[in-house]
Amino acid sequence: MFIEIEGIDGAGKSTQCQLLKDWLDYIGVESIIVKELDSTDFSKQVRNVLIADIMKDAHAEMFLFLSCKCQVFSQLIRPNMAAGKIVIGDRGSGSFISYNSSILGVEKDVLMNLLEMCSLGDHPNTTILLDVSVEIAQERIGQKNGQTRFDLVGSEILQKQREKFLELAENSMDWATIDGSKSIQDIHQIIKDYVVKFMGET
Repeated sequence: MFIEIEGIDGAGKSTQCQLLKDWLDYIGVESIIVKELDSTDFSKQVRNVLIADIMKDAHAEMFLFLSCKCQVFSQLIRPNMAAGKIVIGDRGSGSFISYNSSILGVEKDVLMNLLEMCSLGDHPNTTILLDVSVEIAQERIGQKNGQTRFDLVGSEILQKQREKFLELAENSMDWATIDGSKSIQDIHQIIKDYVVKFMGET
């Protein structure tokens, strides 16, 4: 099973991914967290280029993100799914679509075709969207250590991304939206209940 947890920066994705994995470990279900820019040696090298203060064409940057996605699918997602583990994606396809449509204005259909090429048809079984206001997100981002330029995109871009996420969730039966302004434990409980229900239906 492949679960992605999505949302704008500051939504609480990484926290909830780790809590979900800890709970799955507790109940004896093997799982792995996958983060496209951090989970492979290749991605870490690309991440250094992405966050570097050097001139980059926006479309070139999009393909750098895409290359990380290809590597993660081939090296981690497909093998771990084949081994029967639950793969937890700390952001994923939704982030790729929301960021590149907001920054570049690339049409969703074009982005979907690029994602299909990377994933070879392997899609998340479900995506959990943590939705928070831009104001809450920026407050949380401001408390983050080691900020990069991606943490400083500004409220206008964050709002565009949030709207794209909500549009994706509204138009897909595979997405579930959770109010990300709730407490960490309340969100964790909602995610647990949803995953239990989802696992029972698959």
